[in-house]
Amino acid sequence: MPEKFLSKLLKLLPELLSLYRSSMGLPEKKLPPDRLTKNELLNVARWVRQLSGGLTENRELIGEVYMNEDEWLSAYLLYYFPISFIQSSHGIGLLGNFSSRLEKMNALDLGSGPGPCSLALWNQGVRNVLGLEKSRKAIWLAEELARRVGAPCVFQHHDALKNRPLPDRRFDLIIAGHFFNELWSKSETRIRLRIEYLNKVMKHLNKDGYLILFEPALTSTNRDTLRLRDGLLENGYTVHYPCFFQGGCPALEPENGACYTEIYCQLPGFLKAIIRAARFRKENLKYTLFIMGRREKTGINTFKDGCRVVSSLMESKSGRLRYYICGRDGRFTISAPGDLEADYMKTFLTLKRMDVISFRSVEKRKNGIGLTPESKLERL
Repeated sequence: MPEKFLSKLLKLLPELLSLYRSSMGLPEKKLPPDRLTKNELLNVARWVRQLSGGLTENRELIGEVYMNEDEWLSAYLLYYFPISFIQSSHGIGLLGNFSSRLEKMNALDLGSGPGPCSLALWNQGVRNVLGLEKSRKAIWLAEELARRVGAPCVFQHHDALKNRPLPDRRFDLIIAGHFFNELWSKSETRIRLRIEYLNKVMKHLNKDGYLILFEPALTSTNRDTLRLRDGLLENGYTVHYPCFFQGGCPALEPENGACYTEIYCQLPGFLKAIIRAARFRKENLKYTLFIMGRREKTGINTFKDGCRVVSSLMESKSGRLRYYICGRDGRFTISAPGDLEADYMKTFLTLKRMDVISFRSVEKRKNGIGLTPESKLERL
């Protein structure tokens, strides 16, 4: 993650702490402005564990207006807000040359919550941001935070489940972070309903605009998001990131298959402290990310023959090393003997999820391709 994203998040920290303390009725003047006290940390960690369990384990809080509860909203401000800010900043940063025009664009933030995605958009140059959110308390916090940092973001009440129409305007950029997985979550027809709603949303996207859609990397939410991707493809849209392959997602073919993005970054100290106190195991940020647009647009993926690494390094019982990769022809494995001596093996052994590679002079194998001493491998 570029350092500028982290530095901008660190500038938001005092305001997040201040909002947390004011919402909990704590004496701000007597507390450190840049860190949590020990008691605060223990309390926040407990609320984060409860909120995380309700969102990721038993998922009993999915679809509920949990942001109206002070403790959980505070946990969101200090834990999920920074994570969503980093994730959305990463997604916006992937837009490449498109990002040079952000200042003149209109952006929509669906399910804005207290505004992490809206402020990420503003921090990267977007000056016209509209956030739509169901929780009025979250809207108040988003407005207050935007006021404190001087961000001219606008927030409005919107309940997608009540089939409320979206604002009658078009947007150059639409971002939906951790939003769709909470819609119709207990319905057997949730995928159809989400695709129908998403297609309505896409009608508000300008011809040369982008949708940034991201959700948790849990297997269940990941697979639901892959199905959203496929639904948009069937309705004439294109995946610009991370996919080269424009057919039905091959990760859905295995019963428990998944495909997600991983951000390798140094998390801010206060966030690491909450993670440790909550007894989470989180080294990198994993989430399901898609950037989509209209089919006739030039995509973000400019590599004609590249393949994207979509797994971590694995080792078979025979000692063969392999990754899953996905290119224009779909998903398959690239493997090499563990004792192979070749100049490219240093690159092969240090590949990360979402890297793009090219290769030649490989051998065909049962489930993919194999590297030999004569092969060539390059990280693009």
